[in-house]
Amino acid sequence: MSGDTREDQLNELEALRSVYEESRVVVEEGDCIKGRISIELEPLSKPLTVFATCEKGPYSVSLTTLPPANLLFRLPRDYPAVLPELNIECEWMSEDLISNIESKLKEVCEENLGMGVLYFCCETVIEIVKNKLKDMKEICLDDIPYGRKNNLKGRELVGRIVDSSSKSEDLLFQTGCYDCEICFENKMGSQCVRFNPCMHVFCKDCVAGFFAERLNNLEVRELGCPASDCKSTASEQTIRSVIGEEAFERYDRILLEKSLGQMPDVVNCPRKTCQKPVLVSERTVNLGSCTMCGYSFCVLCFRAYHGVDDCNFKSVDKKRIIEEWNTADQNGRAQMAKRFGGIKNLENIVNNLLNDGWMEGNSKPCPRCRVRIEKSDGCNKMQCTKCDAMFCWLCERILDRNDPYAHFNEGGGECVNRLFEDLIASDNEDEEVVVWEDFLGSETDSDTDSEVHFERGGSGESD
Repeated sequence: MSGDTREDQLNELEALRSVYEESRVVVEEGDCIKGRISIELEPLSKPLTVFATCEKGPYSVSLTTLPPANLLFRLPRDYPAVLPELNIECEWMSEDLISNIESKLKEVCEENLGMGVLYFCCETVIEIVKNKLKDMKEICLDDIPYGRKNNLKGRELVGRIVDSSSKSEDLLFQTGCYDCEICFENKMGSQCVRFNPCMHVFCKDCVAGFFAERLNNLEVRELGCPASDCKSTASEQTIRSVIGEEAFERYDRILLEKSLGQMPDVVNCPRKTCQKPVLVSERTVNLGSCTMCGYSFCVLCFRAYHGVDDCNFKSVDKKRIIEEWNTADQNGRAQMAKRFGGIKNLENIVNNLLNDGWMEGNSKPCPRCRVRIEKSDGCNKMQCTKCDAMFCWLCERILDRNDPYAHFNEGGGECVNRLFEDLIASDNEDEEVVVWEDFLGSETDSDTDSEVHFERGGSGESD
């Protein structure tokens, strides 16, 4: 082969690259130049059914674009003075169709001997396939040469064709021009995004702004087509291509957190340096154990695990929980329930906090055993029925059992002459004291009657 002939062959292939996408023309240089041209086919005028027989019966899909046909070529040293070697390879073509195309290509080469024919051959393939598909409604893949050669059949072969069809659709879209439905500018498909199945088209700049607004508002569940009332969602590949890897990682993290937040058996580790999701087992009620940092905590108050003891909420936490409960609607309370181990646990916590608030303003703890005691009327000398301690209601000092009233007669004492201070008139001379013994435990069942202790006492000795 002369140098001029080889140069002419390379120039012909370079011209093909300028006509088609550069990636569609693959060349291998050796003693003879050979390679492959990927011939993209025109979109179908109507959907075509592609099917294959599987163990459970026919498996079919509907396509509007078919995978490309590959023209395999080998150029002899004296080409174009001699005929090139041409073959067709295609994922969906039957043996008869391939044979028909190859025969027609041979005729084209013979008619144009001495000329570069690769471009004419590509256009011939497109024309033959276009005419063939006009009257076709379905394609059976059961005896396709490509499937036999690559040991593919049934659902696997159909899946391969669907993937190739999607790539062809993307390539056709990227090389077209479209009007953005937001800014109304005309741009190349490579600068646009098309959503499925609605097929709405927007430029990437407008979609990026739309996605950024949703991410800033944490509306990740609505991340999809910007068109009004459209329900099409954006694929992972689309989101990555529009917002970039860093923003996608943030989006993915927010999406995961929202998904975990909707699971009643998953909470986040309360350690600020961890915050990893923790699975709560039904066998270990209210116990969360983080597998990342090893921290064991109560899933109700999120403090260190305290076993069967009541949650010790801080005052600011109590106020926050009560305010959130009072202002939340039904959905808001449902979200709270997911954070506090279910609606029943949450209701118990809220009731206990409300009762704690009432008791702090209307009762006092016994100075010895700390049981909460309510004084309804009577004098200020009290006696606890829990531990039998006598104490002053005013200063909460434990009194001498032999002479409890001496405290109210001590000269200079803060309670002197105050035995009957704030005495509430009563038909009964005795005072009535309520002792709330374990009345508001966090494990109390609302359907079970709790025990309330009353104490009778008076200005004299207690009964």
